[in-house]
Amino acid sequence: MKGFKPDYSILKNYSCILTSRGSTSSPYDFISRFFTSVLNGYEDAVTGSSHCSLAPYWSERLFRNDFFAYQASERGGELKIKLANERVFISGRANIYIEGEMNI
Repeated sequence: MKGFKPDYSILKNYSCILTSRGSTSSPYDFISRFFTSVLNGYEDAVTGSSHCSLAPYWSERLFRNDFFAYQASERGGELKIKLANERVFISGRANIYIEGEMNI
């Protein structure tokens, strides 16, 4: 999946999630990539937004509600996901790249 090279000229008008079950030798329950023209680079690095759809999708197929997932973008990242009462809880490691304060 990491080697998949999308044709952005076809995807430019769509958002697309590519996903598969993790292999038996992998620690991951599933892996994914998310492409969308809304982003400048066309690929979501690892924000978890697509995992709000992937959690119920994989829950129906794997008959469970807790997952360890990998988003196989260029940067890549691991996510712990829990589906509970129609909510998706996502945790993992993050790098702060901007910090700010807003007064309303």
